[in-house]
This record gives sequence, structure tokens and C-alpha cells, in this order.
Amino acid sequence: MISPIQLAFILSIAGALLHKFGHRRKARVFYITAICWLLVFSQPYISDLLIYPLEHGALSAEPYVQDKSADFILPLACFYQTNGKSPSISRWSECSLKRQLMADHLARQYGATLLLTGGNFLKDENVNYSQEAASLHRTFGFSESQLHIIGQGSSTREELQSITQIVGKNNIIIVTSATHAYRVAALSAELGMHADVVSVNFHSSGELSPYIAMPSIHSLEKTRHALYEYFAILKYKFEAQ
Repeated sequence: MISPIQLAFILSIAGALLHKFGHRRKARVFYITAICWLLVFSQPYISDLLIYPLEHGALSAEPYVQDKSADFILPLACFYQTNGKSPSISRWSECSLKRQLMADHLARQYGATLLLTGGNFLKDENVNYSQEAASLHRTFGFSESQLHIIGQGSSTREELQSITQIVGKNNIIIVTSATHAYRVAALSAELGMHADVVSVNFHSSGELSPYIAMPSIHSLEKTRHALYEYFAILKYKFEAQ
């Protein structure tokens, strides 16, 4: 129920049920709330405000310093489509490709080993995310000696826990989406890693000048990303207590 569209749908269904049982005034309140919810969160500026703290503000990761060294590069898992007959490259989601491409660039820059995490969490449980990522990097020209396939992890915490013994006290760069970076930095510090976080897949430019635009599905999707991550951070803080 993180998506604004799902919440609006639930409010509309509740309104319809109230209307059916004769509570027309209450039903009207639910209908108006659903419409206002969609109108507000489909505004690009509102979604920019929501996502700004995660990507550029207080809940973003510290900027990465380019002159540091790195022994390992870890692109965290995102999504890979297992159903259908589309070519392999078309099965990767945008966040997956951006993480893998940045990891490729950093591994070449530092001569570092690529750590590939992510287990059998996809729709087809016979498909291992790490193995598919390894196949992708082989097409980029990486040799087996440059890849360390972990093959485990169905959550951020599990992925990071799966590499702690391998990384030890060596320097590692973790590549993830910008909205995810704060939580990754906190988890890696909790696990005692010498880690830097590099953010990709930004959903906003970082500009906060007010503007009005036509409602946008893209804005609803940005709102969904922001709400999901805020709830994930709250869950992490609660579990850490």
C-alpha cells in the first residue's frame, strides 16, 4: 500500500462501499480524498520535495571522494525479469543496468574485483540474480578472475552480510540507487565495513524552485519510491533499537 495509486484505489473502494450502504456523505469524503491524493502526488514539484531528502538532503549518502582507493566494487541487486521471451539485455530493469554499468566503470578505474550478490529471489526461483549479473559483465569483457560471484541475498542486509568475511578490512565501494544510499551506508557501517556508497539512478535534479506542471504518472512513481524508502528507513531504525 505504498503506491499513491493503490491508496487512492482503496479510498475509492471504501467510498463505494459506504455509498452502497447509504452513507453518502462519508462516501463523498472518501471520493474527494482519493482525488485530492492523486492530484497532489502526481504534481512533479511535490514528488521532487518528497524525494529530495533521500537523494540530495539529510537522508542522502556522503559524496564519494574520487581519489580514494577500492579493493572491491559491489553493485547491489535490483531486478531482472525472468518470464517472457525478450532478449537478456532487455530483461534488466533501469536501476539494475545503472548499478551494473557504474560498477563496471569503477572496477576498471581501480582495478578492483566485482562482488556480485543477489540470490534466487526472482519470479523464477531457478534463476540466480548473481549468475545473470556475471553473464552481463562477461559481455562487457570481464574475466572470471575479476568477478566474485556470491549468489546470495534477498534483501539489502542479507547481501551485505554475505560479503563481510570476504571484504574484511579492505576498502569497498557499494553502488546503489540514490534513494537507497542512506540505508546502505548505515547498514555497511553497522557491519563494520570500510565502505563508500556511490549513488546512481536519481529521480530528481536536486533543484527545489517551485513550479506547477501537468499531473504525471512519473511523479506518482517517484512518490512511490520515496514513500517506500521512508518506511524502510523507519523499519531499520526501529529494528536497530
